[in-house]
Amino acid sequence: MLRKLQGAIDFGNAPVAEREELANDVTDIMDALFDAMKKLPDD
Repeated sequence: MLRKLQGAIDFGNAPVAEREELANDVTDIMDALFDAMKKLPDD
């Protein structure tokens, strides 16, 4: 589900280099979120 969200993020008319940097930032954030979610209890 997080990967679906990541793919849905639109960077608009940003230059290619900026889009790549933003995409890397989003990937880092999604990875951190996923790691945090894995640590939560399954209640």
